[in-house]
Formats: sequence, C-alpha cells, structure tokens
Amino acid sequence: MNKDFAKYLDKIADTGSPSSAEEVSETMKHIAAREKIPDKKQWYPRWFKPLGLIAACAVVAVGAITLLSPDDNNYESISGSSDYTVYAAASYSDVYDALNKYQLKSRDFSYLTDSNSASAVESEMAADGDSAPPAQAYKDSEAAFDSAAESSDDGYGANDYSETNNQVKGVDEGDIVKTDGEYIYILSNKQLIISSAQGADSAIISQTSILPDYDTMQAGSYNEYSNELYVSGDRLAIITSKYTWGADTYYDDMARNSDYLPANKDLTNILIYDISDPASPREIGSISQDGYYTSSRMINGMIYLISEYYCYQERQEDAPATYVPCVYRNGQAELVDANDICIASQIIDTSYVVVSSIDMEQAELLGTLTVLGSGDTVYMNAENLYIAGSRYETAESEPRTVNQYTVVDCTESNYTYLIRLALNDGQISMEADARISGYLESQFSMDEYEGYLRLVTTNETNSYTIYRDEQYGWENYDWDDDSYHSGNDLYVLDCDLEIVGSITGLAPDEYIYSARFSGDIGYFVTFRQVDPLFAVDLSDPEEPKVLSALKIPGFSQYLHIYTEGRLFGLGMDADEDTGRTNGMKLSMFDISDPADVSEKHTLKLESSYSEALYNHKAVLISAEHDLIAFPVDDGYDVYGYSDDQGFYKRGHFDTGDWYYNTRGLYVNDAIYICGYDNITIVDMDSLEHLATLNFEVDEETYDYFMIE
Repeated sequence: MNKDFAKYLDKIADTGSPSSAEEVSETMKHIAAREKIPDKKQWYPRWFKPLGLIAACAVVAVGAITLLSPDDNNYESISGSSDYTVYAAASYSDVYDALNKYQLKSRDFSYLTDSNSASAVESEMAADGDSAPPAQAYKDSEAAFDSAAESSDDGYGANDYSETNNQVKGVDEGDIVKTDGEYIYILSNKQLIISSAQGADSAIISQTSILPDYDTMQAGSYNEYSNELYVSGDRLAIITSKYTWGADTYYDDMARNSDYLPANKDLTNILIYDISDPASPREIGSISQDGYYTSSRMINGMIYLISEYYCYQERQEDAPATYVPCVYRNGQAELVDANDICIASQIIDTSYVVVSSIDMEQAELLGTLTVLGSGDTVYMNAENLYIAGSRYETAESEPRTVNQYTVVDCTESNYTYLIRLALNDGQISMEADARISGYLESQFSMDEYEGYLRLVTTNETNSYTIYRDEQYGWENYDWDDDSYHSGNDLYVLDCDLEIVGSITGLAPDEYIYSARFSGDIGYFVTFRQVDPLFAVDLSDPEEPKVLSALKIPGFSQYLHIYTEGRLFGLGMDADEDTGRTNGMKLSMFDISDPADVSEKHTLKLESSYSEALYNHKAVLISAEHDLIAFPVDDGYDVYGYSDDQGFYKRGHFDTGDWYYNTRGLYVNDAIYICGYDNITIVDMDSLEHLATLNFEVDEETYDYFMIE
C-alpha cells in the first residue's frame, strides 16, 4: 500500500466519530416500513439534527461521469488541502482498508483544537485576491445558462404554465405533480395519473399502475413506494424507494454467484416511461442504485440521482459485494468500480453517497460515482454540485484526577462538511472540500454567486464534565446551567472552499429558520422569541456586512423574492414575550433599501399548519398572476397581494379528506389543485369553479405508501 495513503487511513481512524445517528434513523425507517407507519416529516428539538458527514459527487450535464484516477498503483489525492483530502480508490482493498480503519477509530478529537484544524483556518480569512476565481467567467456562464433556460421550452410548447417551485432557475427538482403546459402528471404512490389541462374541458387521460400491489410485494419480500417524478419532452421518470429482505430480482444473478450479499437492502430506483401517447404510458427502462433516496436534480433531461448506502453486514475482503454498493440496469446488478469510489478524509460511519447520471431520453445510465461518507443537503446550479452533511463532534480534555475520580471535560459542537463538484463540458471533477462550524437549516442556506459559495449556519456548543470512578466502574455527567450556547454565522467561500469572508456570532441563543440569497444580498431569519430578518451585503466577498436586522413577532420558515424590492415570508406568528406560536402568518418585506428593511404588510391566518412550511415545492407563487397559494390543514388557500391593499384571501378550496401532498399549478387561464383523489379546476382570475376530475385511489395501501 502507498505510504501516503496508509497515513491517510490512519488519520481517518484518528478523527472519525464513534456515533451514527443516520444508522438509528435508517433503522427507524425500516421499522416504519415493516409496521406500515406513514413516513411523515419528523419534528425534532432545534438542538437535534440528523448527523452526517460529507459527501459528494456528481454527474455530468452530457456524457459520462469522470474522476481523476490514481496512476497505476499510486493513490492520488484528487481534491482538497492537506487537511481535507479526498482520495480515489485504486482497488476494492483500499475501500476495505478504509472501512476497517473506521471500525478501529478512537475517540480522540484533539484535532479540533489543532493549529491545522478547520476552526483555526476559519479564524484566518484569506487576504490574497489572486485566489479568487475570475468573476466575469462565472457571470458569462450564468448568463448563458439563464438564457438557455428562458429560450428553451424543453419540448413543452409556448403555453403559460407554472413549474415546480425550484431553488435555482433552470435546475428542476423532483415533485409529485408536474405539468408541461398540455398535460398534468400526478404521482399517487403506486399510480401515475395523466390529465389533460384544458380548463373546464379537462379530462383524466390515463391511470397507470407503476408498482405492484402490497400483497404482491410482501410475497416477493420487498416493499416499494414512490417519491417524485420528472417530465422532459416525451419522457417521464419516477423515482421510487425499495426495501428488500432476502434474495430479490434486483440482485438474484449476483446472489447465485456470491454468498455475501446482504439479506436486507435499500434501493433507489428510476422508472422511465415513454409518454408520447399520454393515454398509454410505456415503461422503457429502469435504473437503480443501492441506498435510500436522498435527493435529485435535473438539467435538460439529465437526472442526477443521489442516495445513501449503509454497509451493515460483515465484510469479506475477497467479496466486495459485502462492502461495495451496486447499480442496476433493468434489474441487472453491477458493483460500482473501485476507481469510481472516493474516500473522504473523515468517515463518520460505514456509509456511501451514491450519485448516478441518467439520460431520460435514452433511458441510459451514464455513470456512477460514490463517496465513502455521508451527506443530506444538496445545492446545485449550472456549474457546480454541492453536497453537505452535518454532525456533532466531541472534544475531550486531557484526563485529570479529582479525589477518586478520573475527570474529563467535554465540549460538543456541530460542523458541516462540504464538497464541490464542478460540471465542465459534460464531465465532472471533484474540486474541493471543507469543514465549517455549524449546521445548515436547509438547501436554501447555500447559494453560489459569481464563483463564491455563501452559506449561513447555526452553531451549537454543549459542555459537560465526566466523572469516572475507575475502581467501581461507573461514571457520572455534570452539566452546569450555562453549558449550552448557540449562535449564527455567515461564511463566504471561494472556489477552493477556503473562507474568504465571514460574519460570526449573530443572534446569540437563536436559530436560523429560513434563508434566501438574491444577487449581492443575503437574507436570513433567526428566532427565539422575535424574528430578526437580517439583510447582509455580500458585494465584497471578503467583507460581508450586516445592513439591517428587522425584529418582528414570529418567524418566517420560507422566504421568496416576490418582485423587485419585495420579499415574501411564510411562517408563524408568535408571542413576543414567550415565543409561543399563534398560528400561521404571511409577511411582505420591503427590501428596496436593504439597509432599511421593513415589514410592509402582514396577515395572520386561521390555519396553524401547512406542508409549505417545510416543503417549498408545495408553494405556488406568481406575482404576475397575483398568486400566493399553498395547502393548509383544512384544504387549499389562494391569496393575492398588492402594495396598496396588502394580502387578501382570494379563495379556499376543499380538496378532499386528505390534505397532505396537495399541489397547485396553473396552465394558461386556469388553476389546477391536485389533491388526494381529485383535481379541482378554477378560473385564474375569478376563481370560479370550472370542473372537478376524480380518479381512483387504492385505499388499502395509500396510508402506508406516504410520499414525502
């Protein structure tokens, strides 16, 4: 083994975390699947976050995924500094050795206070302007991307219709309802419903079963449910999640040739359909990869699929199937090639991030890349794909003796790990990775602009002391009243993910609830009892400045640039003294002068819950059409807004007995509210009811197959 690589694996063993909340979370998912527990969003205290390491990888815009390979038998660093390095494996033995090193890791976190640690790096902001990327090149690239997104109808035609509420223009995100301006496509768990979009003359065109019924699945020793769909031209892709136990058709061929395949397995699948005849969708191919579904994106008919694969079973070095993920082309299993496996500099557990690129038109798997590590937050634009994961780490002091006790002081802190993957002429290269303080609230906490990644984090620290009685073999923990602290930071990173600017220590003892970046200005909301909306000037990446901090009751959980000079907020009203929430509210902020942001209008709602509070895809918003619409706890609400009148309720619609997974969209002069078992169609201007289209739902399995 190459000496440098051996030292690298030793470093992994020294710095890995012994805990794994992801494994706990995954186990809970399996229990939920077996017990038919709906997969609803879990709510945790603010101090608890799913823990994960990093991850990354990527795919191409056109063509196969590529990775800088080691030369012959030499292990070669492909990204990062000496502190944060990702290696490409030269053989499965490299991966096996890395996993074993993780298993033998210690609890030594002395590196957290080392002079070469990320915390030390964070305190020294780069002053050398030569390291900054050429801004004009990024501007030109973004301009070309925006122009292409505006000029290309992607086969949709020239109709006026809404798209999924995506974070980045031109980068589509999967959802349960899509339209191409002519038809509406609804994913109702194991069924695909296609309806025409002709206003009052609309009709259900087809209703296609995409998954077997529940009894058939049980007989075959697997469960499967759908997640999201994409539409591009005459192709439609459905992403499903599958959990198997025992041998299954997805890897029967390998099972006959190996005694080491796991009995239980998670799979993420893409089923691709030809919808050139909407009345008769035809499946033309399927592509799968190991791991449970994390996220996906699509640009110009190319899907980038991300899953997380856990290696639970006993590993056998000469049987890579016991520790290496597979991909599947129409059910035929293939181990991911060793050269397509990257080993991150710090491994939190025995898991991989698996990323594949899929050409929808050809129903073809173009490439797969994996990273030994984990990550759960994805941001992607035309040039780069970022995958981030957060975890808590514990730093321990040197032990000391007090009376009969061995005493250790501990400090828990959270960190986010990042990798940047660059998209370049149809290929992908791993460019940089980093570690920063704090955790990300959501994907909206990240944004890239003119070559700089801007992000906001909430950092939490918790200190305690452990007293161990070595003689009697017990230990006790001591926390003082002031042991827990939180704060919020903003970081600006260059293309090498080096910190070039930051603002730290904002809003002590509060937490970030939402964020939105718009050009040179960043907005984010923190909350404990009141809602400070911060506006930050990012025009000088090395010197970000807080321009204003507006404090109002409550908080916004979703922010959206409504029009020039107006920022929309969807969130909760709260008592100024106690912080107790009092129901939902709408806010419109005047951001025409970021140095003097004000709340121009607000409206308190009768509803206390909406899926839109945590899922931006549930929001239908268009200033041009005077539309702010979203599902609520008793149906679907449509609001309008003007500077003179403020918010006003345009209508409320009952969409059936079940309000979860309701979506709204518009095509030309009609709004389509897609619910549990029907589509309610109303006039765009008057909201006059035009028609209701009903479709069948399998009542027996619907409650089990929840779509998140």
